[in-house]
Amino acid sequence: MSKLQVDEVVNKSGDGDSGLDLSTNDVVAVKIAGSEVARVDASGNISLGNGTATNDGVIHINAGDSAKNIVFEADRPSDGQGIGNIQFHHDGTNVAQISAERGTVDASGELVFYTHDDGGGGIAEALRIHKNNSLTIRST
Repeated sequence: MSKLQVDEVVNKSGDGDSGLDLSTNDVVAVKIAGSEVARVDASGNISLGNGTATNDGVIHINAGDSAKNIVFEADRPSDGQGIGNIQFHHDGTNVAQISAERGTVDASGELVFYTHDDGGGGIAEALRIHKNNSLTIRST
């Protein structure tokens, strides 16, 4: 098996301030225009952004002094269709979820919060924030 070994930075010839930075043991960093924008450490933690490259979690996004967005986009043709989800799993089971759904018109949306009961029935809607800002809370 062949190996490619480099001292510190892998980049395109002539672009000395962008590329993969391998100068720190057990860390792969991505630099663009001389600034670190992403890093993966030996534990598999990922840091993204232009702020301090610290890992306070498996994925850490630091916008520095400017706001950043995480965007979920889907062109859904009908109301009630999902646009994006954030799921929370335990031992392979989805135990909680936050979903964005398309509302009844193109520019409207609803947030839906799901939780998992102890009965093994899967996740169920617990709370919904409707497009008119009213709330529906599931009662048990």
